[in-house]
Amino acid sequence: MCRSNIYKVVSAAILIFSTIYVAAQSTRELKVLFIGNSYTAVNNLPEMLVDIAKSTNDIMLTGSNTPGGCTFQMHTTNNSAVMIAKGGWDYVILQEQSQLPALDSITFFTESYPFAQQLDSMINSNNECCETVFYMTWGRRDGDAEFCNVFPPVCTYEGMDDLLFERYMLMADDNNAIVSPVGAVWRELRNSNPDMELYSSDGSHPSLSGSYAAACVFYAVILRKDPTLITQSFTLPEDDAVIIRNAVKNVVYNKLNDWYVGKYDSPVKAGFNIHNDNSLIVYFNNISENANSYYWDFGDGNFSEEMSPCHEYSSNGEYTVTLIAKDICNHADTVSDFINLNFIGTYEEANGSFNIYPNPSDGIFIVESRNFLLEKYKISIYSMSGNIMKTFSSNNSLIQKIDLTDLSSGIYKIVFVSDKGIESTISISKM
Repeated sequence: MCRSNIYKVVSAAILIFSTIYVAAQSTRELKVLFIGNSYTAVNNLPEMLVDIAKSTNDIMLTGSNTPGGCTFQMHTTNNSAVMIAKGGWDYVILQEQSQLPALDSITFFTESYPFAQQLDSMINSNNECCETVFYMTWGRRDGDAEFCNVFPPVCTYEGMDDLLFERYMLMADDNNAIVSPVGAVWRELRNSNPDMELYSSDGSHPSLSGSYAAACVFYAVILRKDPTLITQSFTLPEDDAVIIRNAVKNVVYNKLNDWYVGKYDSPVKAGFNIHNDNSLIVYFNNISENANSYYWDFGDGNFSEEMSPCHEYSSNGEYTVTLIAKDICNHADTVSDFINLNFIGTYEEANGSFNIYPNPSDGIFIVESRNFLLEKYKISIYSMSGNIMKTFSSNNSLIQKIDLTDLSSGIYKIVFVSDKGIESTISISKM
């Protein structure tokens, strides 16, 4: 008899439960914290992201701390630190003061870089499944007049923008984080559509078009979805909104790997083997990778959350078995396989009157057979790949104890060969 922790529901309830379970995987609320300054606050970028996500039926909840001119160093001790420590965020966005990452190396590596590391460390220690996202900003429209005399590379838009690109990529790479390359999209739009005004009147802060481009970039990076699906354009001319969404698709969505999106995901892979020896009892050997919880649908109205369950079907037939494997951060993978049962006899008849129990077992199996009293048997243990793992000899006793505690969990075959060359095989499952 197969012993497993299996539960059953009526057919209508099965359909409802399955629908809810699948929906929960695709409509999970994402909690996003924005840490920055006026570049994020202008036009309320967090709320803009919520609205464009809503236009494609995605749910985001956002928080923010964006005092004007605030630096990473300031954020390590202000309310941002409190919000990070509360935990529960799926993504935390880090936007540095607009000039610091583009200044000379000494200034950057003493006043910006170490505090990016500190914030990322705070995020990781308080939010187990959170990803840090570095918000790559843009060069000022005509370069940075304030620092032009002391550091000439920032005198032009291109020079300042090149440095911002380099420094944000460095901070993300060194902290195993991802990049939201808003500055890269702005550069594409400046080159391809020079008449589109991305800046406000000060030549530094974003216009509505500039913030919309930023929101579309965050949409593509966080949800990993094609931004051309977005239907919310706010008050922008639709032609401009389409141009922006297409630019984001080309620069960001089509090149997610360039921005480290997905690089640090846990690669969950669901997988299992099926074993059945001409009976209605089926053993499922879980070979999933990087998962810690499992949901089995045996295809007959029964379910299990065990790692490697066995299941006894009530009748012959073809069944679809589905396994959903998840990791601690709710990343999931699903796999299905078919089993066709055509049981032709009892378990004992199919295996020469050898009775083995418990099965599955934690490693100690008892084999009972009157055949042991009549003649000697060689007992061999084989893996499912055909490798011989152990051999025993029967002891002329009705009961034979077999110890497999030193073997890994999985499905094995026990082969009994008598002195007369008569062979019988039984499959067992070690937990």
